[in-house]
Amino acid sequence: MEIYQIRGVLLFVSAFLNLVFALGLWFKGKTKATFHLGWVALFSALNAFTFGAVIFFNNKLFWARSTWLAMLMPAAYISFVYHFGERIKHIKLKPFFWYFWAIIISIIALTTPYVIKDISPDYRATVEQGFLRPVGRIYGVICIIVGFYYLLIEYFKSKGFKKEQIKYLILGFGIYSVGGIVLTGIIPLIDPNSISTDYSAFLSIIWIGLTTYAIFKKKLFEIKLILIEILLALIGVILLAQIFLAESFGAKIFELILFLLFSIIGYLLIKTTYQDIKRKERAEGLAKELGELSKTLEQKVKERTKELEKSYKELEKKKEEVEKRTEELERFHKLTVGRELEMVNLKKKIKELEEKLERLR
Repeated sequence: MEIYQIRGVLLFVSAFLNLVFALGLWFKGKTKATFHLGWVALFSALNAFTFGAVIFFNNKLFWARSTWLAMLMPAAYISFVYHFGERIKHIKLKPFFWYFWAIIISIIALTTPYVIKDISPDYRATVEQGFLRPVGRIYGVICIIVGFYYLLIEYFKSKGFKKEQIKYLILGFGIYSVGGIVLTGIIPLIDPNSISTDYSAFLSIIWIGLTTYAIFKKKLFEIKLILIEILLALIGVILLAQIFLAESFGAKIFELILFLLFSIIGYLLIKTTYQDIKRKERAEGLAKELGELSKTLEQKVKERTKELEKSYKELEKKKEEVEKRTEELERFHKLTVGRELEMVNLKKKIKELEEKLERLR
């Protein structure tokens, strides 16, 4: 199998994977955000399929023009961002605006030579560009800027898990956007005969995959691990491609050994990074538990302090009552004792008077 045929097969595989993402988002997702993200995945699948069709099917001009249906992808993605960020103001009008221009560009590309004039019949599928081709590129760049703008606003506004989700959305969208700008924008401007335009279809798997993962997964890995995995995967694909591109048998064996060594080292690196993240998560979990225990202890101390303060106030109240009762008893004692003393003195005086009276007699 020739290398261009392998590329065509990989494009069909990319289309199938994106179609799986679309069906999963539609059947498992229960929000309008996942509904619109499903359309992004479907348009990505269509884009990869049309690029593969250019390689394998007849009527290459029709399939080359059909690749411009990819203009619907950014419109669908902006609609997804609107619903994900809950920007419900004019929610029906804004997506219509983006879809309107995407549909116009797609119709012009499909039915006129203004975007793609002609295409060569060989496997390289060299494209003769129309004068409206840059208009579509400009529309795509504008959509990328708008999408990033709203994602960044949501990122700085959000907290907790949603902020982690947006990191994944920005990463996936960033990989696809930067790759798309370079592969379908800059390189074709430098080399009009370049065949790199279909590579962006492969990047859509990373984009849709990361976004879908962020939407459905309740717990997300650190973005560092995802970046390492993506980087290692890209290098691994390049090394794997070198095996098929090598001319001599000895060169193929060398590239195969290099690929295997890289795979082992990459696996160990990912495993070590994963273990570091797990240790960090455990440490954070212990810190969280200690914090919760500390809060519980503080709460119990506060409750106990309140109980002691209440008991102290009750004792103080009882003490005041006892002191008051004691004072009353002292007053009563003074009154009763004073009365008795007066009675004794009176009796004594009466006796003295009686004795004086007897003497006088």
